[in-house]
Amino acid sequence: MSGKILEKEELDFRESIEFFPDSTFIKQRVYQDSTSTASGKYGSFISDGNDYLKLKYSKDSYLIQTCGNSMVEYLRILSESEIYNGGYLPCDGPGYYYTRTRK
Repeated sequence: MSGKILEKEELDFRESIEFFPDSTFIKQRVYQDSTSTASGKYGSFISDGNDYLKLKYSKDSYLIQTCGNSMVEYLRILSESEIYNGGYLPCDGPGYYYTRTRK
């Protein structure tokens, strides 16, 4: 692992997760010439004093950021406006920070 931190402007895609009041979500990754989406249900829990979101996908997708064949992804809530996914870290992959945007 390089430990290099890339800014969102350096990535070749834009990714977002939209959470809805009925406990569903949609993750979208937009490339210059295509868009991929995945969806499912989410819930929250506390572990070791940290708040998390558990995303359970309805279909398998390359957008699921976890090692192995799991259809579950965990996001740590860092603040009211920031969450973190380190699901790829155990398999030497990247971590992703998401910041809240208002519509």
